[in-house]
Amino acid sequence: MSELVSEAGAFIPKDRIVSVGEKSFDLSEVPFEYSLRFYEMMPIFEKMQGGTFISSDDYNQMFPVIYDLFHFIDESVEEKWLRKKITIKTFTPIMMSIFLAVFDDGKKNGEADGAAVP
Repeated sequence: MSELVSEAGAFIPKDRIVSVGEKSFDLSEVPFEYSLRFYEMMPIFEKMQGGTFISSDDYNQMFPVIYDLFHFIDESVEEKWLRKKITIKTFTPIMMSIFLAVFDDGKKNGEADGAAVP
């Protein structure tokens, strides 16, 4: 009988960096806790992708999750600093980058490495 061996990091995309102000945040491994919180915001993300207007309530719901994730990655990040550094123009690209990091199925990384992707 053959054994199935899986390396946990085999399909983790490399070089998923988001820059805000003078800081960079590596999103190549988003912890499960934050992935779940972003998953709960999927309806808002779908509105953003479709070009539909999102409300200030939507922004206010998403910002704390961005802050918590960035603060987890870099404990020196303060909420006030992040609120000043993110603009309306940069908010959507930041969210899209995070969602892609969280929900990417690894195909690009797997194909680049020549690995079989289920």
